[in-house]
Amino acid sequence: LKRNNSHTGSLQLRSQIYIQQQQWHKALNDLEQLQALDSENPTVYLLLDNVHSALGNNEAAQTAMATFRVKSKQMIEARKSQ
Repeated sequence: LKRNNSHTGSLQLRSQIYIQQQQWHKALNDLEQLQALDSENPTVYLLLDNVHSALGNNEAAQTAMATFRVKSKQMIEARKSQ
């Protein structure tokens, strides 16, 4: 990430490490950056749900989970049509 701070795979991995370490605000920062770069990735929203839940941001967690469900369904439908 020092060389390329917009590498989505690295951002996702680092956010998961921060989640395991319960460094919620650092995870949230990475996930918000990841969401801006890869808004179609359902995993981003699942991780956002986890972080928002841990921080007590229940409305944001619900929104993230709802978006996860929509994006997951879209991904499945896209794969079926290929």
